[in-house]
Amino acid sequence: MSSNFIDSNPQMVSPVLKRRNESFAWQYMKKYENKIVFQVINCSAEFSIKTSSSSLAVHLANIHEINETGIEDNSGETTCPKSPRKYFCDQNKISELLIDFVVSNIQSFSIADDTKFRKFIFSLNPRFVLPDRKTVREMIKRKFDKKKNELKDILEISISKINLTCVIWTSLSKDPYLAVTCHFITNDWKLNEYLLDIIYFPHPQDASFISNTVLEVEFF
Repeated sequence: MSSNFIDSNPQMVSPVLKRRNESFAWQYMKKYENKIVFQVINCSAEFSIKTSSSSLAVHLANIHEINETGIEDNSGETTCPKSPRKYFCDQNKISELLIDFVVSNIQSFSIADDTKFRKFIFSLNPRFVLPDRKTVREMIKRKFDKKKNELKDILEISISKINLTCVIWTSLSKDPYLAVTCHFITNDWKLNEYLLDIIYFPHPQDASFISNTVLEVEFF
């Protein structure tokens, strides 16, 4: 049986679409952010909510070899669709967990476009719409800005002295960088440390240049 089919729950289809559910195509798609997206592995196609059922069925047949009688495997035989299974999807929560994974494991943004990774995510929850690399990058930037503002608030109310450490390192392409980290004790006596910035750091790498570079960090 083809692995392109992803089970879906017809009860989750938007009420706006229910009246059009006569077409078999609706068991393979759902409404997301006022668009129609397909719940088929490796399919990133999006359609207007006004797209006709026949046009959507043509997409399934021509691109995914899925027709009203089932899914055609490589031998040309047709199999019946799987019985729908119930899935719950908290799009925002899962997206946050995805961003945490990418950041904590220093993954490339392109992992969101990796075919095997997308297939793995769809197998866990076919109702989750995996963001592309551009969206992942934007989400990480928003989270960075949020965490930066939170840290500023913490530092403003902290009564502890703040210690800075600077580490110079070289990338694989031989470019020098300066990493600035702050260390402090919170008002409830917990030791914290945060990486404030990583800055391109060309020669001369002397004390004066380090001092001026640190002063350019937005937190100061």
